[in-house]
Amino acid sequence: MRYRLTCSIAIAPLLLGLVGCTKENPVYCDDSGQCPDDGTCSIDKNICSDATFTLDRTPYYDDGTRLWTSRANPVLNGSTDQSKSTIEVVRDGQVIATAGEILNGQWQLQLPEGAIRETDTPLKIHLVGKDGTLEFPFTFTFDAKAATAAIAPISMLDESKDVVTFNPIGEPHHEHGGTPVVLAGSCPSTDPAIVKYGYLMDSAAPMYGTENQRNVMQWQVRVEARAAIDEVKTQMRISKNGVGVIADWMPVTPVKVDDHWTITNDMNRQLSPMVGTDGDFQAEWEIVDWAGRKTVAQACWKQTVLAAPITNSASVLSTPAPRGLARWSIFSQATELAALINEAGNVDAFEQKLTNATTEPVTFTASVLATTQRTKITTFHKSNIVDVSARVQCPAGGDFCIADTPAVDTVQPSVTGAITVAWSPTLIDTAGLPIGNCIVVGANQTQCTIPGRAAGSEPVVVRLVAATTSLPELNPSRTELVTARDAFVELDAVGLLSRCGGFDLGTGACNTKRTYELHVRLTDASLTFANGSAGPNFTFVVPNGLHYARTPSPLALTWDGTP
Repeated sequence: MRYRLTCSIAIAPLLLGLVGCTKENPVYCDDSGQCPDDGTCSIDKNICSDATFTLDRTPYYDDGTRLWTSRANPVLNGSTDQSKSTIEVVRDGQVIATAGEILNGQWQLQLPEGAIRETDTPLKIHLVGKDGTLEFPFTFTFDAKAATAAIAPISMLDESKDVVTFNPIGEPHHEHGGTPVVLAGSCPSTDPAIVKYGYLMDSAAPMYGTENQRNVMQWQVRVEARAAIDEVKTQMRISKNGVGVIADWMPVTPVKVDDHWTITNDMNRQLSPMVGTDGDFQAEWEIVDWAGRKTVAQACWKQTVLAAPITNSASVLSTPAPRGLARWSIFSQATELAALINEAGNVDAFEQKLTNATTEPVTFTASVLATTQRTKITTFHKSNIVDVSARVQCPAGGDFCIADTPAVDTVQPSVTGAITVAWSPTLIDTAGLPIGNCIVVGANQTQCTIPGRAAGSEPVVVRLVAATTSLPELNPSRTELVTARDAFVELDAVGLLSRCGGFDLGTGACNTKRTYELHVRLTDASLTFANGSAGPNFTFVVPNGLHYARTPSPLALTWDGTP
C-alpha cells in the first residue's frame, strides 16, 4: 500500500493566521484524520507530513483485513521518499526490528523469529524522520500449513439394476433404481465398483434414450485452508491403470462454502474417451494455496461400462432366398445340399432381428446355443449304368444271357437321432449384405459391432443369423462324398433292366454288358432344432447382457423329395 502524505492550504486550530502547508509552515494535528489530502500526522510532533511510504504486499495474501504470511519472521520491504529517515517495527509497544540505511528510496528489514503469530498480530511500522514519527498500522497472521484436501463422500446409483424399457422403435428408457454406490474411494484401493452405461457417460443426455433422472458419476473434494487457495493453479487429471494419464492436468472450479472450498468434477467421456471404458481409474486433484504450497487428493475406483441396450426378436427360421435353409428343396438345391452334407456348405438356418436405436455402436460376441437336432433320413441304393464293355458269352441252353446282376433298388431304413451341426453366426442387414465389423474369435464365436444410429435417421436394424456349415449325418455311409445327382431325387430309378442287350440266338452270346455302381441318395429329411421348450437361440456376450426374447417352441425344417 502507498500512502501519499501532502499538505494543503488550511488554518491550524492553534495557529490562526498561518496559511499554507509547507515544510516551513506545517499544519498541526492531533490525529491523522485532521491531515488534508491523505496526509499523516506524526505521533510525536503533531504535524501533518506529506512524506510517501509503501509496504510491498506481494509476498502476502490480503483478505482486506489482514496480511497472511507463510513465515513467522518475514522480510518487510517498501519505499519512501525520506532518504534520511529510519524504519522500525513495533509490536505490543516494543520495537522488534529496525531497518538499515534507506537506499534509493527503498527500505527492507528482517523481523525476528516468531514475530508473527498464528493469530492476528498487529504491527506498527514507524517512519522516523524530519517530520517526527509517522505510524502505519498493519495486521499480520502467520499461516503455517498448506491446505488439506479429502474426498467428500457423495453417491450415485448402480446402473446394472436399471429397468430398461423400449418404445415402439426400440429407443431405451432407463429407470435408475439400483443400490447407491458411495464415491469415496481412496488409493490404491479400487473401491468403489461402479457400473455405468457408456452412452449415459456424456456431459449431455443421449440423443436417443431417456432416463428418469441423470445419474452422473461425480467426485467431490473438500479443501480446507486458513487463508485462501490459488484457484487458477489448482487442477485435476485422470489416469487409468495399465495406460497412464488419459486426461492431463486441467483447470477446476473451487467454490467457497462457509469455512472451506469444494471442487466437484463429473467424470465423463468429454474429458477423455477412455473414461468410458472398463478398468481401474485414479483421479488426482492438485490444490495450490495462496503461498504456492501444493496438496494432493486422490480417488480410485473400479469401473464396468455397459453397452447401450439393444433389442432382439425371437428366433425364427431364416427364409430369405437363396440362403434360407427353410426354403430349400431337394429338387432345386441339390448342389448346395450336397456341399452341406460334404461339410463344405454354409446356409442360414434361423435368425433374430437386432435393433440399435441409440447413436452408440454396440460390440458383442455371439455363439449358437448347444441345441439338439433330430433328423429323419431316408436313403436307397440305386443301380446306375456307367459303362458298356465287350460282348459276353452266355451259358448254353439259356433263354437269355446271364450277365452281372445289377443291385436291386433298395430303400434303406430311416435313421432318427441326434446329430452334430457346426454353426457360424453372421450379421447381415435387411438386404442380406454383411454389416458392421465381424470377426471370428473362436469356434462357434463371432464378434460383431452393430453401427450406431445416425442423427436424424431411423434405428439400425440387422439380422443375426445362425448359419450351419455342415450336416454330415445326412450321408449315412460317411465313406464317400455325395454328389449333386445323388441328392437330386429327379434321377429316376431305371428299374430292373435286362441283364443283356442284343441277344444273339445263333451264338448264344450277349451283344453288350452293363456294369453297375452303387450310389446312396437322399430322398427326404427333417430337422428339428430344439433347446428344451425354448427352441434354438443365440447366446450373447454383450457388456450389458442383451435383452432376450425367447423362442416359444422348437423350429423344424423338412425336406421331402418323394416323387
